[in-house]
Amino acid sequence: MKRYKVWAVFSAATLLLSLLLAFQGCGESDSPQCSVDEDCQEWEVCQNERCVPKHCEDDQGCPPGTHCVDGSCLPGGDSDSDSDSDTDTDSDTDTDTDSDTGCLVDEDCTDAPPCECHTPAWQCINGVCIWPCNCGDADTDVDTDVDTDVDTDTDTDTDTDTDSDTDTDTDTDTGTGTDPVDGPDLHVETLILDFGAVAQAGQVVETDITLRNVGNARLNIFDLEVSGGDSGNEFELTLPTRQELDDGDVFIEAGEAKLVYLKYTADNTNGDVGNLKIISNSAAPGEQEVDVQLLVRTKGSPDIEIIPLSLKFGLVLVSDTRSDYATVKNTGTRALDITELNEENPSGFFTWTCTSNGAPCSIPMTLQPDETARIDVTYAPMAVGSHDGSLEFVTNVDLKPKVYLGFSGRAEQDCDALIECGPTTVRFGTVARGATMTRTVTCKNNGCADMEITGREYSPMLSGTGEFTITGPQTTTVPPGGTVDFDLVFQPRRYNTSRSGFFYVYSNDDTTLNACRWKVGRNCVEHVISAAAAEPDPADQDIHLKQNWTKVGDIDLHLVRPGGSFDDHLAIGASCPTTSGPTVGTDCFYGNPCPDWGVDGDFMDDPYLDVDNVDGGPGSEENINLAGAVSGVYEVYSYFYAQKGATDVDVDITVYLGGVQVDVYHEVLPGTGDNWRVCTIDWDAASGTGTVTYDGTIYRPPPMPAPTPKKP
Repeated sequence: MKRYKVWAVFSAATLLLSLLLAFQGCGESDSPQCSVDEDCQEWEVCQNERCVPKHCEDDQGCPPGTHCVDGSCLPGGDSDSDSDSDTDTDSDTDTDTDSDTGCLVDEDCTDAPPCECHTPAWQCINGVCIWPCNCGDADTDVDTDVDTDVDTDTDTDTDTDTDSDTDTDTDTDTGTGTDPVDGPDLHVETLILDFGAVAQAGQVVETDITLRNVGNARLNIFDLEVSGGDSGNEFELTLPTRQELDDGDVFIEAGEAKLVYLKYTADNTNGDVGNLKIISNSAAPGEQEVDVQLLVRTKGSPDIEIIPLSLKFGLVLVSDTRSDYATVKNTGTRALDITELNEENPSGFFTWTCTSNGAPCSIPMTLQPDETARIDVTYAPMAVGSHDGSLEFVTNVDLKPKVYLGFSGRAEQDCDALIECGPTTVRFGTVARGATMTRTVTCKNNGCADMEITGREYSPMLSGTGEFTITGPQTTTVPPGGTVDFDLVFQPRRYNTSRSGFFYVYSNDDTTLNACRWKVGRNCVEHVISAAAAEPDPADQDIHLKQNWTKVGDIDLHLVRPGGSFDDHLAIGASCPTTSGPTVGTDCFYGNPCPDWGVDGDFMDDPYLDVDNVDGGPGSEENINLAGAVSGVYEVYSYFYAQKGATDVDVDITVYLGGVQVDVYHEVLPGTGDNWRVCTIDWDAASGTGTVTYDGTIYRPPPMPAPTPKKP
């Protein structure tokens, strides 16, 4: 792995981006779309449980594949006219002329290639054709020309070039387009990671960001470089560790995801900016190095919250009406000034009113902290088609100078089944081993015909663990306006391992064809799953062993069952439970972390290692727990597997029986190969008591067998 560098310096003007709403286009849901930025596309941020476009000054402030259009980062938006001389041979057909007026209705954008997760593929927002979802970009070519003109047309690369450029760049970037990349493909869920606000110097804020491999081969993360901050060291990477990066142990298999953990330590309360550079072997053009902006905000300012940020009226029959409302609230600590309220309503089918404190709003208006205003919107379509509009709020909020309330609807004389499922991100949180946590996904038929549910399942990385189950019909018929619930149940078997994957629902709604990246050819709705297991209470364990050391080095904790032997195992890093029956390994350690020692198939009476700490250093710890100990003499070992630059490592082993600390044993292990036979535990299952006898023998090696090699 490459070395950890802190070298990039970022402009605060580029990083302190305003969060703007243009349109939320992946399905029509009133359910929360997000809780953190990682739930959104890379050109969006999470605000008021909705994904909204990032604010920008120019194209430099937007992620690859997007452009700055009217202050918002939008996919495909063209902010100028090329004066180069290459000719398009890819799937896009530009018409970015200096006199381009963009679009008035969605039908003006119908020449675009299809989007994976939304129909129509393009929608007209504020006069601009945009992708509702960042999942099927129509023009993914890698353009190396230099634009020299200064026109500001808002063309979205969906028509035929009539200006002086003749693009010859063939479409080779399939990482974000409709064709999958042949190889690893990095997807970062957000390009602005918000640490929130700090109230005092010395405050520590920790957060994480999800990296996903949407390609078809292993993605290697070569380096994660953190930079920025007032003094250059406020931001730091906590996981994966530097040693893992240097050893080449950071990778993501195809279809899987990994969390990267970061920490910010404030040296003042003025806010801060930084950068995370992700260097990988992603096969998508331009994605070998991806920058994520790190943002820390200040306290004591006005803030605006609109709930919801988008009013989605769904399907409404022509000449019928449907109404809904949004609440505008000052969630800051100072007065919020709304100086302008500007309407975009191309179809004329939306009407709205604003009230505050029981009276009509008067613009400009001021909302004191916690005060609210209500926006009532009515959709009364008079023609078939998709319609949308927005209200632009111009405010005195530094990070949100313009915020949008969007509204959209679709009018039909008749309709088909239309599925809407939520929440799109299912978070189980942290659950104790053996306990269960249930989360419900509800799917509604917003169409006018019966909706057929044809299947539901987890992705293999979840279904293969045995920890996730589903309660809900495999197939069913849902009438118009009806709903069906799926209860997702998580029961962790092992502590200190996070889980992530997907839950899929299949139906007869053709608008969801290919909406799930890994389910090509199927009508599919995808839900992101995340979960983690909690640390157990020692009082619930018959035997609990805790190993602590402070120097760098790989020190492994072992528990050998009665009649067993050191290093006896089945497979390195076996899953839980490893197997059942008499051939199970008799040594619980990194190579056999959770053997089935008790009742076959009952993992609650088995021992398990929480984590294999391969780096060591200050605060290092490993734990082994056993809740169902049988009578007999157990052996405890501490093995110096590998030096990482330090010798004479102080190791402490704490023994708990029935939740009561019996003793703490200390030893200095000189170096690699030293094996400390700490003690024996004579356990009586009938009485639930045991006797600990210190041994203290250190083997240098043989006669003890050499340990199992760890995974590369």
